[in-house]
Amino acid sequence: MAAHLHLDALGGAAGDMFAAAVLDLEPDATAGLVPLLRSAGLAGDVSIGLVDHDDGVFRGRRFLVGDPRERAAARKKGPGTFVFSQAAAAHAGHDHVPLSGILARIAGSDLSPGAKARAADIFTRIGVAEGAVHGLPLADVALHEVGSQDSIADVVTAAVLLDRLEVKYGGLTGSVSSLPLGSGRVQTAHGELPVPAPATLNLMVGFSTHDDGRPGERVTPTGAAIVTHLCGGAPGKRPPGVIAGVGVGFGTRTFVGLSNILRATLSLPSQTSVTVETTPSGWTTRPLLQLSCELDDMTAEELAHAADRLRDVAGVRDVLLAPVFMKKGRPATALQVLCDEGARDAVAAAVFAATTTLGLRCALVDRFELHRSEEATAGVRVKTAQRPGGPTRKADHDDISGDTLQARRAARARAEAAAATPTTGGADSDG
Repeated sequence: MAAHLHLDALGGAAGDMFAAAVLDLEPDATAGLVPLLRSAGLAGDVSIGLVDHDDGVFRGRRFLVGDPRERAAARKKGPGTFVFSQAAAAHAGHDHVPLSGILARIAGSDLSPGAKARAADIFTRIGVAEGAVHGLPLADVALHEVGSQDSIADVVTAAVLLDRLEVKYGGLTGSVSSLPLGSGRVQTAHGELPVPAPATLNLMVGFSTHDDGRPGERVTPTGAAIVTHLCGGAPGKRPPGVIAGVGVGFGTRTFVGLSNILRATLSLPSQTSVTVETTPSGWTTRPLLQLSCELDDMTAEELAHAADRLRDVAGVRDVLLAPVFMKKGRPATALQVLCDEGARDAVAAAVFAATTTLGLRCALVDRFELHRSEEATAGVRVKTAQRPGGPTRKADHDDISGDTLQARRAARARAEAAAATPTTGGADSDG
């Protein structure tokens, strides 16, 4: 039952915003986080904290790395503040850190194999983007701001959290909204650079962007790398599903009229989630997808065969054919397929393969289902449904088809025909 993580980059995307959003979504994921960060290269004198934050519109979390003033202010807020590490100071500056050194520390860390792979991939994506900007092979790339302690904390935390989500839900996919471009310049180890920074812009290739008129660096290299890692290097598509949780992560900047947040929404496939019971003895509600189209160029035999093929597709709940009239009074057949949400793409492919339609409509519907049970008696399956007025029972038609009214009429007709037929054969001869 793979989960899906969707990011809404309202304020932007940065490593600390991502960490805060997912930790707000999964608060228990803080367990054992600091020792893992230390093993991956985070210095012992760098403080780590997670604090509640409210900008008057949203409430969420902020992920703090290496700022004792922030930590001291957070402690005054009382409940909701959790300081992972109470170190006194943090590292600063634009040290050149070879990418190979960062990857070596990750490989030798106490991270799980999955978290190691994710952290290495995120840093490698940054390295490839930086190498493209400076014309360097990956082996010669050294990271500046992204090699700093706060970036190491952000990336490794993101890797640990994503790995834990994947393990918890048996798989994880991702998608992201349009990313804000920002504007202006940002100060780096290479001097002033335009926003988005060159490496960030390389990482954003293929992703949707917009300009909301607010200046500054809205997407950082770390944020862009985490987003591309989550989405597999492509924007990704947000699938239908059941919302399982929401987390909000705040950035450090403040905008007028805009919350500087990254929102993380976790969803699960509807067929793997529990149905919603409306009454203790009533019915349950199951969300399904309805795929539909109209067909005016298939014969009755072809339509019947297509319906049979579609009923055999995994995830299909029902197939309906009904006569309709299209434009200019042309008679046609409406095809309607009900299926589980997770089977959408497979069912759509099956419809295109089995019919002549050039397009499909897709709608999310709720199906009310009575509680039912089935038992067999003397080889006949009997289904019992719990209706509001009391239970009803119905035998399976296939099991009793030999005793139907039609069958009895046919047997009686055969008997009557046999009785009306004169017996043939000669009489004895007297000789």
